[in-house]
Amino acid sequence: MFHPNYPPVLSLMFRNEAGLKIFDEWIKRYGTDDVGNEIGIRIIKGIDSEHPYWYRIGIGANSFFPNDKAKKNCVVINPCRMHTMQPNSDKNVGFFEQIQSKSGDYIICPSIIRDGIDSPEEHLEKQILKHAGSLRILNAYELKQTDVLAVESIIPTDKPFIPPGYENCDLVDILNHRKSAGKG
Repeated sequence: MFHPNYPPVLSLMFRNEAGLKIFDEWIKRYGTDDVGNEIGIRIIKGIDSEHPYWYRIGIGANSFFPNDKAKKNCVVINPCRMHTMQPNSDKNVGFFEQIQSKSGDYIICPSIIRDGIDSPEEHLEKQILKHAGSLRILNAYELKQTDVLAVESIIPTDKPFIPPGYENCDLVDILNHRKSAGKG
């Protein structure tokens, strides 16, 4: 859920209090101001060419390979949580992207969706201030293999939109590797 505040709010939705506990642990570990950008968020657009407004949110460690040589000589385990959003327009994500790009900073907080209640129960008291560098909003074909969180947010069944001129992008290699490895 997005809020057009300044800085904007990205509220992560949960079905129960487990989300509140996750934020309690993050606040213990990183504080209410994640100055080290430890928690990374990726919003990857264009993951399904048949559904142009669908996007995926990946949340995990904000990690990057420093270069290709390091990538080939190490094993990285970076658990992430991801969710595919299936909106009928790009209005909300576009609005959030516009405001966040001006602000640089943004806030994350948990919300709980309760059965039988129309509006999510937002918990701004558990907010964490995030900074530029912890969030990347990109098209799938722009993804780079050095962005571990973005790579982990791609699944073999994705049918991304790849425009002319991007047929050799990193995404193609990532999908081919995932399909051949049977990752899903």
